[in-house]
Amino acid sequence: MAGAASTRVRVPQSQRSVSVYDGSAARMADLYESTSFEQVHVDVLDLLPEAGSAVLDVGAGSGRDAAALADRGYVVTAVEPSAGLRREAIVRHASSDVQWVDDALPKLSKLPERAFAFILVSAVWMHLAPRDRTPAIRRLAQLLGPGRHLAISVRVGPADPTRSIRQVDIHSLEAAARAAGLKSVRSLERGDALGRATVRWHTLVFRAPDRA
Repeated sequence: MAGAASTRVRVPQSQRSVSVYDGSAARMADLYESTSFEQVHVDVLDLLPEAGSAVLDVGAGSGRDAAALADRGYVVTAVEPSAGLRREAIVRHASSDVQWVDDALPKLSKLPERAFAFILVSAVWMHLAPRDRTPAIRRLAQLLGPGRHLAISVRVGPADPTRSIRQVDIHSLEAAARAAGLKSVRSLERGDALGRATVRWHTLVFRAPDRA
């Protein structure tokens, strides 16, 4: 058995998380669609850029937020590594003009070469392995246009190994963002929009420096 153990392939946490969502895509999409973009992201609505701007939704799930942003007149790129959730999103929001990309943090290597005026990373950070979080914030800083905003919603609650959910240290995330050249402009915590008593959400907003 020792030989078998030594040849066992280690599955990265990100892949394990994706497989979980692929296996329950319709159910998870129903859950996400039970709330609205405006309800979940009320704390960042005033920071949305001018209509026509390019915005990025990382970990777009069922497409709820990407579609809402497109309907507001933005040029939306939505990143979602789960094929099951992407299919659900495309079907449920067929009328919305969204560019879907099969990609994931920390690399985001398949994105179009452009600077985004707003980046939303909602309910993603808890799925990242700690070693991937600093590279992830660096990559997001690279994609953010000068003077523009990055909003990250962080799950505050118990870990859930079955869904590859880990706890997140807010202070470590803020420090990594500062090291990447971003300025913290907002830090707020609210209850769970789905009513779960053990889960809260911390919204962090960072601003890229103005062009020199």
